[in-house]
Amino acid sequence: MRAIVLILAAALCYGTVDAQVPHKINYQGYLTNPGGTPVDATVAMTFMLYNVSAGGSPLYTEIQAVTVTNGEFNALIGAVTPLPLPFDVPYYLGVIVGADPEMTPRQPVAASAYSIRAASAETLTSAAIVTGSQITGTIATATLPAGNLTGTIGTTQIANNAVTQAKLSPLSGGTAGNVLGTDGSNLQWQAATTGTVTGVGTGSGLTGGPITTSGTINLATTQMLPTVACTTNQIPKWNGSAWACAADNAANKFINVNIFGAFLVGGTFFNAGFGANAGMRLPDSSAPQFSLGFTIPPDYTPGTDMTVRFLWHTPATGCGIELDPNYISVARAGRTHILGASATDGLTMVGGTVLNAPATANQTSAKDMTINSPSAATNLQPGDSVIFGLFRPSGAGTDTCANYLAIHGVSVSYQ
Repeated sequence: MRAIVLILAAALCYGTVDAQVPHKINYQGYLTNPGGTPVDATVAMTFMLYNVSAGGSPLYTEIQAVTVTNGEFNALIGAVTPLPLPFDVPYYLGVIVGADPEMTPRQPVAASAYSIRAASAETLTSAAIVTGSQITGTIATATLPAGNLTGTIGTTQIANNAVTQAKLSPLSGGTAGNVLGTDGSNLQWQAATTGTVTGVGTGSGLTGGPITTSGTINLATTQMLPTVACTTNQIPKWNGSAWACAADNAANKFINVNIFGAFLVGGTFFNAGFGANAGMRLPDSSAPQFSLGFTIPPDYTPGTDMTVRFLWHTPATGCGIELDPNYISVARAGRTHILGASATDGLTMVGGTVLNAPATANQTSAKDMTINSPSAATNLQPGDSVIFGLFRPSGAGTDTCANYLAIHGVSVSYQ
């Protein structure tokens, strides 16, 4: 189909000042068939906007079903597909009718369409508020009344490190050690000020005050902790006149466990005799094991750690013996056994699982192991029955003593 289009108008449709400006172009034309007869039908028209008068790719495309009466038609471009263009450069309108090729030449868009860009700026009142997200680009010179600044100015509006010293007033004059202050009206560089402490008072537990010129403040003698380091299992305690190191056993209770009631497996055996001959022996072969048990007393504080202490010796010297937790079993009346994720949950060897043999053969040493509930969701309670086992993996690389381990005594302390 040959079509002739006459551009009659291309104007921006406006609403009132208070209403939102509609971004549409009113386009009118005259359409005939190849014989020159005016078209009287509804036809498909494709409207395209370019930034070049020929060639190029359309920046905007819209298809409408346009009613043509006696050759005349009126279309509102942007009614189907919103216009996204800023109208800040010249644009050209291309038209396709039905399956025909694009008509030539393209028609330049009339100046009134560029009011799309100007409309928002020209309708701003002196008290208008523009959100930060709408401000882009560079503002060369502007004065913003303080009353018109609202909301938060973040890194979207001012990038990090964008405000430099040159943007602050005064621009120069600062020297090393100066701080930026104010004289009440303007920013200015000022020397950092110093002051003098005219008096220091001392309260309870301190001596040496009050100080008005110079002096030394100290802790009172009655408040000072020991000046020497306490030894293993000692804590600072008040003896009535001063702090001193003392054994940490005042709040602990003990359960004595009879080692001869232990259950022995894997070559572990009891030996009788005087001195170092007595005790429960774990030989340096296979994987000797033993198990012990006790019932938690009524004065135990639920959920607190219990400490198992093993007194041990070995004829070997200067070597290590591996002693590992094997299992724990906790029974409570009225419920199933309390279990953890693994068989040894609740057993922890304090300071690691290696027992370091001293330089003197058969010298007695102590090794501690803590016991708590194998389940983090269930505390130990008075009356619980606890059975636990340990073994010696004599083939382990950390077990370097080629002699037996003798357990001479076992106790359990608790709070």
